[in-house]
Amino acid sequence: MEKEDKGHRYLGNLHYHTNDTFTDQLLYQNAKYNRKHPTKVEEPLWKYLEGSN
Repeated sequence: MEKEDKGHRYLGNLHYHTNDTFTDQLLYQNAKYNRKHPTKVEEPLWKYLEGSN
């Protein structure tokens, strides 16, 4: 379970400091978009790395 306290987050027994919630959401959304829309170079690379040549 994740909880937040004044810019500090806790995930289980892990404790880490993060940006504000807006920045976190923006970074998460960008990462999600980039995973679903690889570049022309990334697409064959990921296929190779996954073993689905």
